[in-house]
Formats: sequence, structure tokens, C-alpha cells
Amino acid sequence: MSPQTERNLEKAMAVEAFASAKYTRFAACARMNDNPDLAKLFQIAADTAHFRKEFNLAHVPCDDAGNLQSAINDKDSMITMYSKFAMEAEAAGDDSAAAVFENIRQEEMSQVRELGEALGKIRSESGCEQTVGAVKSAV
Repeated sequence: MSPQTERNLEKAMAVEAFASAKYTRFAACARMNDNPDLAKLFQIAADTAHFRKEFNLAHVPCDDAGNLQSAINDKDSMITMYSKFAMEAEAAGDDSAAAVFENIRQEEMSQVRELGEALGKIRSESGCEQTVGAVKSAV
């Protein structure tokens, strides 16, 4: 696949994933507003987002250890991002936003620990005992 097609695919996947999450939230709001027909319409839109087709086109392997490592790498980036956002919000006097960003950062850190434990377990079961710390330092 050409580099341009790969970049386009990555952008399309990000847009589709965001749209699916957004429409899922819209469906939840419609249900809370006692509008089941609208909720169903939004849920169909969320479920038919084209992310799955694009994901398959990207030939992302169904490798649990690789997928865990990818998730850890993503979460590490998010931790860095939310840390920056929290500091910037606090500096701007946006204390409630800073608190939300810090809370999300803490949740991301907890998820990294859980993902790391799962990765360690998979690697030890397969005889490949690379530590999560060594994996993270390679990121």
C-alpha cells in the first residue's frame, strides 16, 4: 500500500471511529429523552460506520500480544496528552476542565497497568518473557 493511501486510511479510520462513538452517545441521549426511534436511527448510523472495513483493509493482525502492545503505546500517548491538557487548563484557570483531564489521565494510567499485566501474562505463557518496562522503554 502506498504511503499516501496508508495516511488516507489512517485518517479515515480516525474519522469513522469518532463518528461511531459520537452517534452512540447521540443514541444514548435520544433514549434518555424517550425518543426510541431516533435512538435506533443513531445506533444504526454508529453500527454501520465503516471503521471495520477500513481496519480490515489495514491488515491489522489478530495478534493478542501485538494488540496489547499497540494499546499500551496508544495509552502512553494519551497519558502524555492529558497531562499537558490538565496543566494548560489549570494555568488558564479552567479548574473543572483540569480536574476532568487529570481524572482521565489517572484512568489511562490504570488501564496501562492492566494492559501491561495482560501482556506479561500472554508473554510468559508463550515463553517470551519480555517485561512491560522494557517494552515501554522501546516506545
